[in-house]
Order: sequence, then C-alpha cells, then structure tokens
Amino acid sequence: MAQFRFNFVWNWLSKTLPEFGKAISPYVTGSSTLSAGTKEVVLTDDAGDATLTFSPGDAVIQTSSSGADLFIRTLIGDDIILESGDDIRLQGDKGLYDDEAEGGDINIYAGDGSDADTVTAGPGGDVRIEAGDAGASNSGSGNVGGFVTIQGGYTSEPGLPGGDINMYPGNSNSGISGNVIIQGTFTWEFSTKDATLKFPAVTLATLPNAAGVPGARAVIADSNVPAPGNFGAIAATGGSAIVPVFSDGVNWLIG
Repeated sequence: MAQFRFNFVWNWLSKTLPEFGKAISPYVTGSSTLSAGTKEVVLTDDAGDATLTFSPGDAVIQTSSSGADLFIRTLIGDDIILESGDDIRLQGDKGLYDDEAEGGDINIYAGDGSDADTVTAGPGGDVRIEAGDAGASNSGSGNVGGFVTIQGGYTSEPGLPGGDINMYPGNSNSGISGNVIIQGTFTWEFSTKDATLKFPAVTLATLPNAAGVPGARAVIADSNVPAPGNFGAIAATGGSAIVPVFSDGVNWLIG
C-alpha cells in the first residue's frame, strides 16, 4: 500500500510539477526518498496521508516559463492548509523594470456555493483573516494578541495619492446589501482632501443612551423640529426632519 501511495504521489508530482519531476527523476533512491545532489525529498506514508519533507535548505516549486500557471488543489472540498513554524508570506512579483508593468496582485477568493435543482443551494464560502492569540504563561507575564494591519500602497510621485482601502458589502438581485460591521474601541486617524463624513440617518430610538457616549455625534431622521434655529435643543421624535445631533453626556442635542 505504501508503494502504491508513493507511485501515486510521484506520478502526480511528475505531471503537476514537470520541471521538479525531471530534475529529481534520475535520482530516485528508494520507494520513499528522492535525492538530487544534497537535496532530498522524503515521502512519508502516515495512515493514508503523504508527507513531503524537503531537506536540507530551501525548497522551490516553480514553473519553468512565463504564462505557465501553478495549481495546487484538492478534490471534493478538502482543505489546503499552509502551516509554518515561522512566517507565511504571500507576495506578488515586482513589475518588470522600465516596462510600466503592474506589480503582481494577490487575490483571495472564497468559493461559490453549490448550485442545486430541487434542494437548497449552498452558501458562498467565507474569507477570514484573524491574528493569533497571545500565549499563556503559568508564572510569567502575558502578552498582547496579534495585530491585523491593512494598508494601502505608497507612491513617491508628487500629487498622486497612495493606494485606496475599499470595503464593500455584498449585494443581491433584490438590491439588499449586506452589512459592514466594525466592532471594538476605535481611534480614527485620517487626513483627506475635500472630504465629507457621511452619517446614516437613523431614528432617535436607534441611538444608544446619550449618557454612555458623551461627545458622540450622529444624524437622526425623525426629529420633530428642523436644525436651523434649534441648535442645542434636546432632540425629540415625532417628525421627519433630518438633523445632526451630539451627546452632552446627558441628552442627545441638536447641533
């Protein structure tokens, strides 16, 4: 059985990674080890799983020419897990010099849900980016959880902005968009040109208790009086005027 698994994996490597297969094929030394010079690839049979161990040094799996894609895929919905004792880095290639070539993109797409005839169709897959938890210490000090940083690219060209960060909810054929939910305690730092800050107009009852959010600002859509001439008045419902409000730590006031 182990020999069969080795042959299966070796055939897969030879077909999927042709240059890798050609380089190592002449150096097969046994049913579980492939050697090329000082490089060694060990295939370990572990109750049906195949483990590839590259030793010593770095392992490079690459295509041999431009325009050739490299696919690593599983069948029937199985997982692909990348796990490292150090960093895992996904990096697009640098554009060709003096060619006005864009740097390589990195795209992460979740899979589409399954189509169906009479049963319920499958939901789309999720994309989740989550930093690691801090380790626990029995007698020493604890530490902070990992950070998640999303940052647009830099440009050295005068007058041009850096890269954007866009967050869009999904939509539907009924025109119903999903939510963008941001939770936690935030420190907002931004500098924009000709900027506007748009608040959603909500009902006064939607807002939290003013006593718990002193200094907060919002916009309500059911004020009983318009904003002009009523700055500082306690906001009240009963109408359809759209007015800005702020919390003085006691009430929501118009202004």
